Amino acid sequence: MERRGWDVLSRVIHGARISLYVGFGAVAIGITAGFVMAVVTTYAGGMVDLAFQRLVDAMMALPGLIIALAIVAVLGSSLQNVVLAIVIGMLAPVVRTVRSQVLTLKELD
Repeated sequence: MERRGWDVLSRVIHGARISLYVGFGAVAIGITAGFVMAVVTTYAGGMVDLAFQRLVDAMMALPGLIIALAIVAVLGSSLQNVVLAIVIGMLAPVVRTVRSQVLTLKELD
């Protein structure tokens, strides 16, 4: 117990709020954005799909953490920028996975 009467568990739970916000927020936004981008560009096809896939390939060439660090360095270290950086860093694998499934379903039509 400390002076305010909080025990260790309540302090850990209170401190975990920000970590959970960043973690769950980044995953939810990243999966949703990656899914939407992959479905739209795959069904659009043609040059749109090709250009977007080259962008995803370029993002896959760099580790997501390096991309996230560069984004935070440019935009600043606010909580929203950290979430945005993590989302952008995790988009490429999500887009590639969803795109492959959408292509499979598109071929069935």
